[in-house]
Amino acid sequence: MEWLKKDSIFNGVLMGMMTFISTYCLISGADWLRTKYLNLSPFMIAPRIQLLMLFLNMLLFRWLMITKEQTEKGRGVLLITFVVTIAYVYTHKVKI
Repeated sequence: MEWLKKDSIFNGVLMGMMTFISTYCLISGADWLRTKYLNLSPFMIAPRIQLLMLFLNMLLFRWLMITKEQTEKGRGVLLITFVVTIAYVYTHKVKI
């Protein structure tokens, strides 16, 4: 796991993708359990989950750039965040 400590853009891209995937799995899984066992309506619909994923990635970006001072990793996270944001705007037909 020593390669994860290196400050490279590839590691930042991997961290950004892992953040997106883990956030989606945790939130949608918790919402599924809440719906199945508590018989409540779904709380987190798709656009809310995607916006929360973007927000958490921006927090990761800030943490890497300011606290850890790992600029290359931060750039990788920002790259993934930018690509996903463009995809979100395109798929949801958001007017800019």
